[in-house]
Amino acid sequence: MSQYPASGSRIEVEASEWLVAMNDPAVSLEQRGRFAAWLRANPEHARVYRAQKAAWSAIGNMCHLLEDDNRVTPSQSHTRYFAMAAALVAVLLGAAFFAQHLQSFGARSQYETATGQVRDLKLEDGTVVTLGASSQIRVAFGKTDRRVVLLRGQAFFEVTHDPTRPFYVTAGNTLVRVVGTQFDVNYRQQAVRVAVVEGRVEVSASGPDVVLTAGESAIAAPTGQIATSSALNTSDLSAWRHGRLVYVDARLRDVIADINRYYDGEIEVTDPALGNMQLTAAFRADQIDRVLDVLENALPVRAVRMDGHIVILESSPGH
Repeated sequence: MSQYPASGSRIEVEASEWLVAMNDPAVSLEQRGRFAAWLRANPEHARVYRAQKAAWSAIGNMCHLLEDDNRVTPSQSHTRYFAMAAALVAVLLGAAFFAQHLQSFGARSQYETATGQVRDLKLEDGTVVTLGASSQIRVAFGKTDRRVVLLRGQAFFEVTHDPTRPFYVTAGNTLVRVVGTQFDVNYRQQAVRVAVVEGRVEVSASGPDVVLTAGESAIAAPTGQIATSSALNTSDLSAWRHGRLVYVDARLRDVIADINRYYDGEIEVTDPALGNMQLTAAFRADQIDRVLDVLENALPVRAVRMDGHIVILESSPGH
């Protein structure tokens, strides 16, 4: 599958997006953290980013070209600087592709949910997105494609069929491509999970693409490796949209990552070995406080409650 025009590789595209984002004065600490993780994920990421940044920085040496008899205000100068930088990146990636990419940036919208909140969204093409708790997406629709970036959390997509405009979902270094289908994307700190309820999707990271059909799922690790599974219960997958969290042989750290999006506080697992323990359980999203009791009964862990709603799960020798 080819996700991008030949004029710009996937890494070049991502590098250009980060270049724009990191030069935004309003860049958040969370974005900086995701950028650092992107750089660490692949040495090629850092190399391409440095090359584009060097070319971008070269514009700074031409600031005198932006002035017009000293009548340009600082905001105007910044705008013209950004325009020239964008033009330079267009040369790097190919003018045709970058024009399309800039169009997406200009048309983007952003949506997010609070702790414990689940929200249904209807996009302009009729696609319905159920956004999980403490989640955030950015939407950019163009003439030739439809793109959503899952910045954090979880989202379920019921994509309106449109063969002329494929639908892309990006989460971290993972890209999902569909035409019309129903699937779930869960972006945790450690990995991205894609699960299909109906239809067919293509998942790619840094390695070969993986094709998933109904009842199949894939987990993309930060390294780009993708592990697939065909033992998916689609009813369990949709449970969170109806206020229930269902897990079958799930790792404790993944369960905690989900629970923290519903919990008005923070739960930490101090021992990495505990995080790898598997758990099969079901919880109501509005009764997260009781989850700790379930975990203490089901696993050799104990919850140590601290001020500020911080709970630490540690080994329980007496279990």
